[in-house]
Amino acid sequence: MLPKVILDTSAINQLENCGADSAPLMRALAWQFDVYLSFTSLEELVATPSESRRLDLLQRFKRLLRPGKCIVPPAEIFRLMAAAHSAASGQFDWMNVDVATEGFLDVDDLLSAEQGAENKDREAKFKECVALLRRGLGHLPITERPSCYRDVAAIMSEDQDSVWKLAQGLYRRASGTGIDEPLAKAFLQACPPCRALCIGQMLGVYSSSLRGSKDGRPAGLADLLMSVYLPYCDQFVTNDPGQRNALTEVANCTGISCRVLLFDEFTQGVSRSA
Repeated sequence: MLPKVILDTSAINQLENCGADSAPLMRALAWQFDVYLSFTSLEELVATPSESRRLDLLQRFKRLLRPGKCIVPPAEIFRLMAAAHSAASGQFDWMNVDVATEGFLDVDDLLSAEQGAENKDREAKFKECVALLRRGLGHLPITERPSCYRDVAAIMSEDQDSVWKLAQGLYRRASGTGIDEPLAKAFLQACPPCRALCIGQMLGVYSSSLRGSKDGRPAGLADLLMSVYLPYCDQFVTNDPGQRNALTEVANCTGISCRVLLFDEFTQGVSRSA
């Protein structure tokens, strides 16, 4: 069985940046890996303002895409999982829930602009929430605030009430059925993608207390939502150090055996194994 790999939007961009030099890696991806792509990455590529760059990136996406190997967006994954769990919690198996999509669209400048506006709106709303949380943390001395994603992950492992509450809210919106805290815990334990998604979103609290972090630039909302894809792959490849740091902690918190690698780390590993 070939190792499963997901390339994030930033990794696809870097692959395109390499131009003709990417040919050996493209061959390795075709023959040595089972490549999965996310609809989230497709949406981000669609929002590329430059038409020529967008066309190049979408063509790269098509070359990487294999039939049935594109996964629906995070919100849809949660909806499908919650619906399956609500219908038969005793028989629920997240691996039996179909999350595949055809994964391609006819794209023009209007759709690109609309998708870009939608992406910016989601990020703006996330930043509004972060601003509220920052004000709530204002009484804490800077020296007592988390200094890296690992610190936040440790705090969350001790007190996960916020994770359960987030799961309850998402579950209710996704399925129309309310669940109590014990059932929310059971659902997240039985569903690694949804648990990773909730943990990833709560790590967004971290950016509200960021002060000169050794992690560098904090991950944004789109970066954190990609947590949901970690259980579907053996290796997750990004070209964003902030996202790598955040998703590594999500994987550690959830016990997901997925390695989160920077693009250069992945490329070097492929070269050594060739």
